[in-house]
Amino acid sequence: MNSKNTLDLKACFVPSMTVAPLMAMVVLVCTSLGCATGPRVPLRADGSPGPEKCSDEALKAMRILRLMPETGAFIEIDENQIGKSPVILVDGYIESLMDEELETLPANTRLYGKVWTDGPLVVIRYYEAQPPDSDRVPICGVVRWGPEGVNGRKLSGSRPGVAVLKLSRASMWIVDEFH
Repeated sequence: MNSKNTLDLKACFVPSMTVAPLMAMVVLVCTSLGCATGPRVPLRADGSPGPEKCSDEALKAMRILRLMPETGAFIEIDENQIGKSPVILVDGYIESLMDEELETLPANTRLYGKVWTDGPLVVIRYYEAQPPDSDRVPICGVVRWGPEGVNGRKLSGSRPGVAVLKLSRASMWIVDEFH
């Protein structure tokens, strides 16, 4: 960093670096810039979250970790309901678990985000990732439900603030802004 508290990202891209030094740099960036978990998001008329920009800290961390928009991995939606069917989600914070690696994030990375159940489909946005044996880092990721949103549709038994979903798995995709 220079005296103006900016980060030269070109200096961070060293091809032979391992994940541990990359994570250390991300933690340093996050600590020095004051990262925060998910902000308050304006809601649309149907109760789903409105557009939201990714934080500068998340965009910088994703560049350092080589997490490019439109890359994704399979996840278990709720760390407490792995392999269950149906899965019950409530509005609020969620902890998910990656089934596979995503660039520099290994399998079993935990994802921390927020769930909204009031719209036509359940919406999950992720604001932080925590690789095994490492600190949390800011990211921007979303759950995508596949063709026609089949698994994101609420089953019977869903009520306001609660969504019953058919499957415990989905895919999480890196984004550079939330729509």
